[in-house]
Parts: sequence; C-alpha cells; structure tokens
Amino acid sequence: MVRCQKMALAGVLALGVSLSGLAASFKGWVSYNSDANANRCVGNVENSFQRLRKNGDDMGFRMGVAPDVSLTHHWQGVQRVHRVGQDKYMYVSRSKDSSNYGGIAVVNMSSRDGDGLRFRSNRLSYSDIKDTAPYWADKVNQYVRTYSGQTGTKYDHAGGMQVWGNTLAVAVESIVSSDSSNLQSEVLFYNIDNPAVPVQMPHTIQRASRNAGTVALVKRADGRFIVMVETGEQLDFYLTDATALANFNTVATFSQLSSWKYGNNGFEPGSVGGGFGNYQSYNFVVQCDGSVYLVANYNDNFTFGNDRLDLFEVTSTDGTHFGLRKAASKVFTCDDYGPANCNFQAAGGVYVDSDGELIFYSAEHDNDGPGNSVKMSEFPAVPNSCSSASESFVELFENTGSDKGRSVVIDYPDRSLRDYGDFRNIDGFGDKSSYVRYCLPAGYSATLYEDSDYRGKTKLLTGTGYLRELNLKSQGFNDKVSSFRFNY
Repeated sequence: MVRCQKMALAGVLALGVSLSGLAASFKGWVSYNSDANANRCVGNVENSFQRLRKNGDDMGFRMGVAPDVSLTHHWQGVQRVHRVGQDKYMYVSRSKDSSNYGGIAVVNMSSRDGDGLRFRSNRLSYSDIKDTAPYWADKVNQYVRTYSGQTGTKYDHAGGMQVWGNTLAVAVESIVSSDSSNLQSEVLFYNIDNPAVPVQMPHTIQRASRNAGTVALVKRADGRFIVMVETGEQLDFYLTDATALANFNTVATFSQLSSWKYGNNGFEPGSVGGGFGNYQSYNFVVQCDGSVYLVANYNDNFTFGNDRLDLFEVTSTDGTHFGLRKAASKVFTCDDYGPANCNFQAAGGVYVDSDGELIFYSAEHDNDGPGNSVKMSEFPAVPNSCSSASESFVELFENTGSDKGRSVVIDYPDRSLRDYGDFRNIDGFGDKSSYVRYCLPAGYSATLYEDSDYRGKTKLLTGTGYLRELNLKSQGFNDKVSSFRFNY
C-alpha cells in the first residue's frame, strides 16, 4: 500500500522548513506521523476523498455510562484520537440529556486494533448485521457534561467538534444557566493526553452574539492555531498566538480575523457547483504540501434525503481573509441492510489514518441499535494497493454501473466471522452479486463459487498487489455468487 509516511525524512524536514514562513498564504502544519500537537497530513486530499467507500462498514458502540439519547436531542459530532496506540478512543458529542446538559461520550473501541487504520466492523456474526450488537466491551466509559469552568455556564447543546493532536475542541450553545452576562455560545478546549479522561483547559472562545453550531481546528504552518466556528451559513475564523492549546501552563487568547458567508462571499473560481448545505459538522484536513481543506457533512433532506459530504479547499492571500473552493461532493449510503446505520445530519467527523488516508465516521441520531447500542458507519478510502494478506479484501456489489447499490466487504482478517459458505446468510446477498472490487497481494487468489459450501462453477480472483475491478455480468457470472473464500 502506498503510504505518504514512507517519504524520505529529509524531504519531510525540507517541506516543514519551506512552509514555516508562509503564514500569510495560510498553509497548514505538515505532520506525517502525528505528533502531540498535530494530525497527520494526507498526500492528496481530493483523491482520497473521491476514493471514500460509498457503503460504510457497519459499526457500533454500547451506551455504557452515557444517558439515553433521543431522536430530537441526538448525537452531534464524531472524532477519533489521532495517535497510534490511543486511536481506539472516539468522542461523540450530544445535545440535552436528562439533566439538561449537553455532553461528550468517551468511547473505547477496545476490540479494535491500535494501528491507526480503519476499525472494520465490530458487528460481524453468523446472524444478520441488523440483529448483531457491537462487541460487548466497545462502549462509553466516560461521559463529560458541557459546563464551562471559565464562564460558569451550563450548555444543553454540544455540537460539532475536532481533535487536533492532543486537543479536543467542542462547540457549545443553548445556555441553561450562566454566571456571565452577554454570552451566547463558547468553544471549549480539552487536553486529551489521556484520551480516556478529557480535561478542560483554562481558555475558551466566548461569543456574545452568535451561536456556535460546530468548530474546526487546524495548526498553521507557523505553529499557531486557526479555529473556525460556524453558525448557519457564516464561518468565523479566529487566530491564537498559542502554539499549544493543551498546555496547562498556557492560557490562550483568541482574536477574530474575519468571517466568510455563503450569500455574501460565494465560492472561489474552479468550484464544482454552487450548492451549500445545512452542514452538521466541519473538520479541517491538511494536505502534505500544506494546503488546507474542510470536510463538511449533511443530509440534504434532514433524515430522509441523501447523506452527503462536501469538500472545500480553504484559500487565503493574506492569512486573514478566507475563501472556499468547492472541490468535490459525494453521496453515501447509510442503510445497506435495513434500518439506517447512520445519518450525516446526526453525528459525523473525519479522521486521517496512519497511511495518510481519509476515513469518515457517522452515527445514527440515538441509541436505536441492537442491545440498546448506537449504530455507526465507517467510510474508508479504498486503497490502490495491498502488500500483505492482512490488507486483502473483496467487495461484492449488487449492481453494475455508476450506482452499484448494496455491497458486502470481506476482509481477510475477518474471514471466519461470517458464514461465507452460504451467502443466503449474509444479509440476503445470495445470488445477488454483479460486480466485484478487490485487492489481493501478488501470488494470492480468492474464489467465487456458484453454489453454497464452495461447490459448482467458480470464478478465480487473482492478486496483483493492486486494486482490481470486474464486471461479473460481462463474465457470465451475474447473480451467481453463493459462497466465497480466500485461497490462503
């Protein structure tokens, strides 16, 4: 697999030096192996975005110590810790609980690998996905209520958020009670050196006359941070002189640089269309050349429309005023196997894995999953290559053409977790496959069988180490796959 982290160290250092003086043109801090103060960069953000799987891996977590969530007071944002070894932790924000607090659920996905790559499904079994609860230990172990220690304010809405290195930034609004006058919303910052126990920092962004629906956080090339706070169609950009937002010896101050508003400023030249959604969350991503992007998620008809991601490149000529070029837009599927597994107008958020690729996470509105769990989907970028058996996968699609419909992903590490000897037990996928996308290392192979129990006519998939696709309809094998196995 091609990894931007494998670039020569000399090249990395040279890139870091060349960007350090370019604050005026708004370059982001480039980190290939995320350090304490930064997230990883992506080699080519637009390419990785276009390779995100339309159909996500079905995931979930159990509520643990978190209070129940309702459809109207729902999950709001998702973030995953960006440090290998600690990346099993996720944060999921929510609005109003039974005590009229917003909150942040600290989820430990303890059954997953700690390698900084995609989690893969934690709901695989010989039963249908829709009936399978997540692994028992993947649950909320800590619940943090959104109370600002700086202003003495209790908020009932924690919205979109972003992890950047060892810092978690959370937008909060809808005041329940406060010791401060002339306050409408804040951005709270947390130290997550111990990701299991976020600790609130002694600085906030206090907004007197505007809500704070979501926040995005990025480290600039000169080491300082840009914070973007959204309300409606307006994005407010703040700068802090602090080079570490999770240092308890630093009390950061924030100054607003400028605002961008869709109706007033519009998009930069080169944009793909002009639509601007009712976005639930925004997250900054840095490309390995220092370019800065925003990923924004929404559902175009609240809960009943298309789940969409829009990608914007953030532009600036003076480092103070910002523009957006709409670089890409993509539709995803949350409901492959019955009840929706996620909704992009509920909780969503972006992660950069240890291969320097994008992964998008989305949850459903409430804890409506099996066993009182929360259903989620993981949408990873499809890799262009694979070098080991553990990276092998086969994805079978129900249709051909541009919209290939439902799919089932069979990962080599999970090959024994479902009944791939009879596809009638794989969510009704027996005799439904028309297209296959796969990556097998050179010298390896896998076999599609016409009959269950590995019998009947076969179609051999031969590995080259690179991603391959095959139209089964044109191969005379349409709607015939009844069983499957890797030949190693």
